[in-house]
Amino acid sequence: MDQQEVKAKIQQLNDEAYKRAKDNGVELDFTNESVTTVEAILLEMFEEAQGLDLTEQDYERMAEVWGAYLGESLIRNLGKGYWDFDQERKAYVVRLDDLSVYFPTEVYQVLKSGLVENVIDLYIDVYNQHSPVPIQL
Repeated sequence: MDQQEVKAKIQQLNDEAYKRAKDNGVELDFTNESVTTVEAILLEMFEEAQGLDLTEQDYERMAEVWGAYLGESLIRNLGKGYWDFDQERKAYVVRLDDLSVYFPTEVYQVLKSGLVENVIDLYIDVYNQHSPVPIQL
């Protein structure tokens, strides 16, 4: 997958995250603070998923949508980094200096386990490693 294809796919996924949130009365704005909103969305999705018969593809799609939003928020707030597609792992990844962050993979784990702290902590840790002004959410 070349960079143009990756960029287009991430844009599509972010549009979907924005629309899904808006359909539920939530505005997303790609700020660091909006990550806590996504945290609440993921917890709610985990709870709802317990009563549904979701396929593996359903989980993967939801993970890509919300992982794309988290990764894009990080890139925009740091003002650096870019999306890539890891052919070996078959996953979208944020490349940041010497670090590769697999937000969709992390979100997938949340959707399966409900342990949302891992994603939020990852976001905060990566942000604080690459920003002169640390955040707390």
